[in-house]
Amino acid sequence: MKNYLPYLVLAFFAILYLVYTQKNSQKLTTPSYIKSFEINSHHLNRNVKIWVYLPLDYLQATEKLPVLYMHDGQNLFDEKLSFAGEWQVDESLDKLFKEKGKQIMVVGIENGGEKRTEELTPFPNPKYGGGKADDYLNFIIEELMPKIERDFNASHQRKDIGMMGSSLGGLITYYAAYKHSDKFSKFGVYSPSFWFNNKIFELTKNSKLPSDTRMLMMIGEKEQDEHMNVIKMENLLKQHQNIELRTEIYPLGEHNESFWSGEFKDDVEWLFLP
Repeated sequence: MKNYLPYLVLAFFAILYLVYTQKNSQKLTTPSYIKSFEINSHHLNRNVKIWVYLPLDYLQATEKLPVLYMHDGQNLFDEKLSFAGEWQVDESLDKLFKEKGKQIMVVGIENGGEKRTEELTPFPNPKYGGGKADDYLNFIIEELMPKIERDFNASHQRKDIGMMGSSLGGLITYYAAYKHSDKFSKFGVYSPSFWFNNKIFELTKNSKLPSDTRMLMMIGEKEQDEHMNVIKMENLLKQHQNIELRTEIYPLGEHNESFWSGEFKDDVEWLFLP
């Protein structure tokens, strides 16, 4: 006589498994996801690749999500794509969501390679050229942001929108605070290249930022004394502006993605959480 007991045991555990997964399926969160696409930019006269980080539970979000626009998109999510290391943005924001329940979208913008210097600098340098930051920012404002706000569950309110970058990306982020204060309210200025042209200091003296602007400047003391320029800018901001300002200077900090990625989660939390 054939023994059906093993089959009955397997069937029993299979039914238990199905009941368990059905009961707990609503507890599972949607994994974070990174979507990419390209935009043929009129302002930059090139195709620009974009990466969009969609946070955990993105599909369950009932409100429009805050958005952080970041430069040098190749370096944000995948070490294989980067030219200088990875920021680990997705891992950091997944962790922030699990700890605080805060969902933030990130839009990573591919830099222009050999055009990076000219696109990310507001004023030219006698040696290195540059000075076409307005074209780059117009690309973001007029071509990229409308698509993000149309195609994704992204907030279009200034209070929910920020910008962050490092080195030349930090420089253009700082510049954007003055040029497009109507679009952005939060700025992560990492290891900014204030040395590129002294006009950035004049801009700080002669222009006014909205009082609800939130800005974080961060740099390491091992960055060829560039922390002195950040201290100089901090003093000017305190003299001429009335904003929410946080300055971080790390004695062992170096000019690289490993340093920036290590501070990213806590800094984003400060920028976006009340």
